[in-house]
Amino acid sequence: MSAKYKTQCEWVLSRVMTKKGITSLEAMQNGVGRLASRINDLRKLGWNIKTNAVQHGRKRYARYTIGA
Repeated sequence: MSAKYKTQCEWVLSRVMTKKGITSLEAMQNGVGRLASRINDLRKLGWNIKTNAVQHGRKRYARYTIGA
C-alpha cells in the first residue's frame, strides 16, 4: 500500500473503482488482510460495491467492483 493513501479503506476504494476491481489475494499482497471487512466498511459509508463470483477450474473467489 502506497504512502499516498491514509487508510486501507481509501486504498481498497481506489482499487474497487477500477474496471478490474480487487480480490482478496491482491489485497493481501498489498497489506490488507481482511478485504471483506474493508468492503463492509465502505458499504456502510454508502458505496455500492458489487461482489462478483469468479471460478477458475476448481478454485472460486470474489472480485469486488463498484456497482452502477
